[in-house]
Amino acid sequence: MTQTYRNIALIDGSNMLHRAWHMAKPRQRTSDGMEVGAIWLFSQMVAKMHRRMMSGKIPPSHIAIFFDPEHETTWRRKIYAPYKADRPEMDAALVAQIPMMRDMCKAIGFGVGLCATHEADDLIAAYAEDAAACGGRATIISTDKDLMQLVRPGVLQYHPMMDKFFTQAEVEKKFEV
Repeated sequence: MTQTYRNIALIDGSNMLHRAWHMAKPRQRTSDGMEVGAIWLFSQMVAKMHRRMMSGKIPPSHIAIFFDPEHETTWRRKIYAPYKADRPEMDAALVAQIPMMRDMCKAIGFGVGLCATHEADDLIAAYAEDAAACGGRATIISTDKDLMQLVRPGVLQYHPMMDKFFTQAEVEKKFEV
């Protein structure tokens, strides 16, 4: 059964939470010592993005935010064990904040995408493909240039730090492909 999409926004939540974590310094803490700076900055980023989307010429009909699984048991790791093996483990203080970030997104009405075997990028790609195949429009919201390979008619990428939309022609020009 196909879903009817008009204009969906697909947010790379994992990308955003890592940016929030690295930008949230000095670390903010609750009275019991838990770090919450990334949650605070992430919520500010999400609120700003939501305001921009809803006040735009074509506000999204659906909004979803996607996160990587907490354990590295993705299908890529199963077929190629060294995949991302050189990356350091995620800081425990950030890991502790992720469930609260997801809960905040649900509370404001975003769909939250999370799968134990697939990264956020995989889920975003599947939803973008489905939306374009159904004649809808998908806007991927991320600073991750790897997601630009998904841009084509019906699929745009919005780079929130640059406040810029990338179309297929702009991606081709940027990467000379």
